Amino acid sequence: MSQKQDHYRRRGTRPGLTRAESRQLTRAKLLAAARKEFAINGLQGTNLTAILKHSEVSPGAFYHHFSDKLDLFLAIVHEMSDAFRVMLRRSEAHLQKPGSDLVSWVAELYRLTLNISRENRELFQIYAREINSGNSRIKDFFDQDQSTMRRELEQILDKVAASGHLNIAHVDWAAYLIGVFAQGATLHQISNPADDESWCSAMAQFTLGGIQQLESIPESPPGHKTSRKTNDAN
Repeated sequence: MSQKQDHYRRRGTRPGLTRAESRQLTRAKLLAAARKEFAINGLQGTNLTAILKHSEVSPGAFYHHFSDKLDLFLAIVHEMSDAFRVMLRRSEAHLQKPGSDLVSWVAELYRLTLNISRENRELFQIYAREINSGNSRIKDFFDQDQSTMRRELEQILDKVAASGHLNIAHVDWAAYLIGVFAQGATLHQISNPADDESWCSAMAQFTLGGIQQLESIPESPPGHKTSRKTNDAN
């Protein structure tokens, strides 16, 4: 090893990169290698040694960024949850387009979910594989993540109900069903060569048909303490 190479090794940087850029590159390499390993083997089946080998990152550098394998895993699924939240904001903008209605919005929601899942196939596989994990840290993360996404869906549906597009008896259940259907159905469609446009339209009609039946529900959906009606919020 040359004196110059040893200098960069001890500083924890690479030639031409600042310290911050070098750390960012190391983190990106760890995340990229971990996505592949977790998508193929799951959390329990993934060995940290394999991630370090494929990322060409030392154990010391790894622990500078993450406390353990689970911490790395949560950083990865957080990327997927961020992508879904961006999707929700994009879908809300669809409602502002001239001539748009609730059916086209729900279809757009399915379309965006499908596109994001295909673009981030590894992330979606990891998210779907571990969402019902028995690990308490993972469960807490997913519970909070799902709750946040449902609240954002509820806010959109409140606006839809206020605009008169649809009479929604239980906004919380409507948000829950849309969230479950959007993610669950995508697992089937993500690798299906069938026509996406027809599928999104059919799923929108199916989802809205179910929502219209929500007239009298004795209990709140999972993650809610009490069921609330649209008129309770207005």
